[in-house]
Formats: sequence, structure tokens, C-alpha cells
Amino acid sequence: MKVRQKQLVVPVRVPWMIDPATPCLRLSASESATDSAVEVKFIAHFALESSMPHDLGHTEAAISCSPYDSNKKLGPAGGPYQLVRVRFAQGIAVRMLPNHSDDEAVDLDEYDFSKLSHQIQRGQQIEDWLRDFQNEWLHSGICPNPKMYEVKDSFWLREVAGESKEVGHYLLCGHDAHVEVVAKDWEWASEGSLR
Repeated sequence: MKVRQKQLVVPVRVPWMIDPATPCLRLSASESATDSAVEVKFIAHFALESSMPHDLGHTEAAISCSPYDSNKKLGPAGGPYQLVRVRFAQGIAVRMLPNHSDDEAVDLDEYDFSKLSHQIQRGQQIEDWLRDFQNEWLHSGICPNPKMYEVKDSFWLREVAGESKEVGHYLLCGHDAHVEVVAKDWEWASEGSLR
């Protein structure tokens, strides 16, 4: 029996992390050929010295209603929790799927996460790992694991785009679901801070 090679995931270089404790991942796409843009919105945590949580799985912000509520007012960008929009240009394919299990967004047998720069080591205390993770994030300004990745050697990319080198496969992991997009490029912007 031939063992299928794992797909390598490489974290994108951004200053935020998709908040793992808040189920607010939102996908917008169109079937229109004239509007091939895809947008994904979510609550993101930014590493600010005064706002680093003691547990990255616990949102310190008091989020009592959806950030998409039209009555919800967002503050200016710059706070520790912000509503972030990632826009993918020329989206070819998109899908939103429930997480693989209660503990994992995707099937770990399918993906290789070895390119994450900061992984917990055998025997390392979680408090020590978290402190090192936060220090790396604060020092570099880039989140070591933003929960958004580019998938290299992607099976799905080959299915929908063949051997095209002009598009990439992107994976965004939320609280209860994950989004995958095959697109030419992407950019992000803050829509404001959560109050």
C-alpha cells in the first residue's frame, strides 16, 4: 500500500493570529465570473505588550455579540482584538468545512506542520512554551502560528488548477470550521478594534 505524502503548510507572515476561542470565521464568495474575489473575516489577536493573554485559547475581549452585528461599533484599528478581512484576488475555488475533530481543525495525517517555527517540545512545560511563543511574537512582530497557512504540494490545488504556478492554496483555521481558498494572491486589512 502506497502512503500518501503529507501536504506541507507554511504559516503566512502577519502580525496577528486568528482567535482560536471565538467562532466568528465568515466567508464571502460569489459565483459571478466578473467578481472572483473571496473574503474571509474573523477576530484576530494582535501581540501588544500589555495584552498578551495567559492562554492563547482564551479571548480576553468581552465579545458579547457578533462583530458582524450592524449595531456593533468597532473602534479604530490598534487594539489587541480586531476584526480582520483577508481578501483573495482571483479566487478559483473555495470551501468551508467543519473542523476535523474537537481538538484539530484539519486531519493531521494529511498535513505537515514542521515549518512552524515554534512548536512545543517533548517534556517542555506549557507555560515555558507559551512565554517563548509570546516573546518571539513580540520581538519579531510576526505571529509564529497565525492559524493561516499556504499549503505547499497541495492535492486540492492540483485538482482545481492543475500544475498552475500562478495560484496558491490557503488554509485558515477557526474555532469550529476552517476555510480553504485557491487564489492568485491575498491581502489583509483591519476593519477596527473590538470594544
